[in-house]
Amino acid sequence: MQRRIIRFIPVAVAIALTAGVTAEAAAQDTTRSRTTVTSTRRIPVQKEGTTVTESPGAISADSAARADSIAAAERARQEELARLERARQDSIAAAERARQEELARIERARQDSIARAEQARRDSIAAAEAAAAERFRVGRFNGWYFNLGGGLSMPRGALDDLYGNGWNVTGSVGWHPTESAFGVRFDATYDRLNGESFPAGSANELADASILAGLGEVTLRIPRALGLNPYIVGGGGVYRFSDYGGAGSESSTEFGWNVGGGLRFGWGFTSLFVESRYMSVGTPGERATYVPIILGITFR
Repeated sequence: MQRRIIRFIPVAVAIALTAGVTAEAAAQDTTRSRTTVTSTRRIPVQKEGTTVTESPGAISADSAARADSIAAAERARQEELARLERARQDSIAAAERARQEELARIERARQDSIARAEQARRDSIAAAEAAAAERFRVGRFNGWYFNLGGGLSMPRGALDDLYGNGWNVTGSVGWHPTESAFGVRFDATYDRLNGESFPAGSANELADASILAGLGEVTLRIPRALGLNPYIVGGGGVYRFSDYGGAGSESSTEFGWNVGGGLRFGWGFTSLFVESRYMSVGTPGERATYVPIILGITFR
């Protein structure tokens, strides 16, 4: 313990001496501060080897540099604003172009849809018209048709010496394929001829003669012209004569042939026709010939 005290004594003495020196220095400094010292000499200040020397133009140079820096910053700001404005305008223009392109696409799609609908309508109309034309060409009965007509029956040759003009009724059923120029037809005809006096000028008058015939024929279609459908018909069949050659004469059945033609006109599935044929029948003696002229109607 005593050793520690002995060691501390020199430290305490050193501290006391130091405090005294410091107090004296402070007193001297107070005395100096009371006297004003003025110096007119400029002391240059050096900072780490760099000598700063102030001159009259230094402040002007700093101001110019500062103004240039501010101007450069303003130019940069204006350029940035202009760039942003251009980008904004470009974005607006791009959006407008996209909008216009979308509107154009929608309009094209609408027009295409309208065009497709119109084309479909035209195709449907064309298909319906084609179907109607084909149905008209083929007919309601797929090539089959029926005739009903009547008219004048005129005897010719030796038959004309005994009988005057009479009348005729004809019914027919035929089949004429649309793809072919040829067809077939079956007729049932009835002709009534007016009897005349025989010999001529005498009081003896023949009874009216009747001819009932069943015929089979071939028809030939001629190309349509001027709205008319001409055709040729020819064939043969069985003819049954009644009251031919005077009262009390027996009926007879004979074979004969015929050839003629006609014109069919009109539209739709019903048309009119006019037809004439030359009938030749092998009766005893001279052949009996007559010509019916028929006006009738066709259903097909």
